[in-house]
Amino acid sequence: MTKRAGVRGDWLLLRREAAELEAELRGARIRDAGTLADGRFALAFGGRGGDQLLVFDPFGPQPGALLQRGELALGAGAPGWVRPLAAAVIGWSVTGVTTIRGDRVLILELGRGSAFGVRSEAQLVAELVPRFGNLLALRGETIVALARQFTRAENELREALPGRRYQPPPPPPQRPDLAARAQALAGVIDDPEQLRRLPVLVYREPVSRRIVGAHLLPLPQLEGASLEQAGSLLEVLAESHAQARGLALDEELARRRERLQRGAAKAADAIDAECETLRARLTQGAERERLLAWGNALYAHLHDVPARARRFVPPSRPDLEIELDPELDAKGNAAAFFVRYRKLAAALPHIERRLAELERRREQLNALRWEAERVAAEDLADVEAALAALAGGRGKGHASPPEPAHKRRRAPLAIELPSGARILIGRSPSENAHVTFEVAGADDLWFHAKGVPGAHVILRTAAGSEPQSADIERAARAAALHSKARLSASVAVDYTKRKRVRKQRGAPPGLVWYDGERTIHVAPG
Repeated sequence: MTKRAGVRGDWLLLRREAAELEAELRGARIRDAGTLADGRFALAFGGRGGDQLLVFDPFGPQPGALLQRGELALGAGAPGWVRPLAAAVIGWSVTGVTTIRGDRVLILELGRGSAFGVRSEAQLVAELVPRFGNLLALRGETIVALARQFTRAENELREALPGRRYQPPPPPPQRPDLAARAQALAGVIDDPEQLRRLPVLVYREPVSRRIVGAHLLPLPQLEGASLEQAGSLLEVLAESHAQARGLALDEELARRRERLQRGAAKAADAIDAECETLRARLTQGAERERLLAWGNALYAHLHDVPARARRFVPPSRPDLEIELDPELDAKGNAAAFFVRYRKLAAALPHIERRLAELERRREQLNALRWEAERVAAEDLADVEAALAALAGGRGKGHASPPEPAHKRRRAPLAIELPSGARILIGRSPSENAHVTFEVAGADDLWFHAKGVPGAHVILRTAAGSEPQSADIERAARAAALHSKARLSASVAVDYTKRKRVRKQRGAPPGLVWYDGERTIHVAPG
């Protein structure tokens, strides 16, 4: 049982699914057709509970069809084949669902009547074959629309083009295990009613309860799994798909967090390299003093310097050997030394300011790296935007990256205390800023773990009441718990009135300056 294990269908399971789909969809009218947000093609059947979707994934690693609730996505970004295929089936009703024996081909029989009582028939064929999947709309034996087109020159076995006669895919090689399973189901495999009555054997991991396999007959290779019975294969397939999608989303989330950490580490390396260069320039004090000494010595001995000399040792300073530019006279050399001395001296304040700015950026990076570890999936885009702005070298005067317009504001994490006071906790950079600067009142108490990345925590008391010491301790413990020091036995937490907190100019959301603080040492909790 591997991480990607799930319901891997064969033609026997597909036949059972077709029997359930026919019972569920017979007589239902296709209201709309198109793609979902993830690119899968779907037919929408309207109903009181919202759209019921028959979703096809013929091009995935495990091609299949699912019945689920949902809605179609806007079609602007859909592939070009979607529109003609959708137009070919919208308005038709399902009259039956069949399969091709021995192959993973699902066929929706469609029909509709005209105003003159003339009945028309069509088919939607889903070839759910790994690496060779396709979707085709047929009138009779003629292809009307399809997802994948190819000629006989591209596929020596058959061609698939609009207007041509449909040729089913060649049958797959016979598998002895499937032949034996088909023989075991010989009495019911061609009878949809009996086929639907068979229980579905569902195999789950004992601890996680994740589905690792399902069939109409026992699967000896999964004998170590927990076994149960289900009445609907459609429900089992939907659950298995949801679990697989959850795993995929978890893996993608882990990859995004890893990319954030790598990006932050790269930005930190760039800061370290620049700081090293700047600190080297700060150590050039000896050169500044030497240039000053050379200039003063030359002015004191202007008439003693030979013309076009490359070196000169002043009589009053036998320990001082001055390197000269032979193209300049003594006065010109002295002036050049003073110019270099003044440039080096003038650069010192700029270097010190730049070092201080880089140290602030390093602290901001550390805060974002911690946020990348702790925020929920829905808040990761905030951290990505903040890191992109910071790593891109946003400087003074630039606004913080805006919050996505489509993101819905949620209520902060809140803890109600017995005294009637309330603790509010930010769970992301933008929520930290929201809690502090939009929710908190000027006289509410603001808490933050001292010297480490952490959440903004607000203690709000009832109107006109002073905060109790027990409530201050509880808020401080919450700030310690929601900080990078949460595993420490004791954490220093600063707190001050919210009006003493201000945003760091040009910094990502949630990074602030504050003053007037008091410090309390608490255990996280």
